[in-house]
Amino acid sequence: KGFFIKPIVFINIKDNIKIYYKEVFSPLVTISSFIIKEEATKHTNNIFYSLRAAIFIKNITYIYNIIKKIKARSKSTPSLCGVSINSKSLSGISRELGKARITAYITVKAVYVNLGNRL
Repeated sequence: KGFFIKPIVFINIKDNIKIYYKEVFSPLVTISSFIIKEEATKHTNNIFYSLRAAIFIKNITYIYNIIKKIKARSKSTPSLCGVSINSKSLSGISRELGKARITAYITVKAVYVNLGNRL
């Protein structure tokens, strides 16, 4: 049925577990839930690679304050999903998502043909 590998999702794991601080090359997602926003930013910033943080919050007035404090290379909220982001970090090598990601695979090629008197 194709090459789809179902991701493994870990919910509310402790930050001393190896998958939390080591780079794992597999379809793996960790989801953590917090009540206190300072606890969330501290927890997120303790991750060494910190490529992406997706933030889902009930009170949108706090979102910009939280985004400024999180050190992750890219941050997203439900309304920002799909926007091209920079993932150049210890692990990422290019942009992700959006039109800019597609153009990373495109090389412009120009071909000049001398048609002489045929025009």
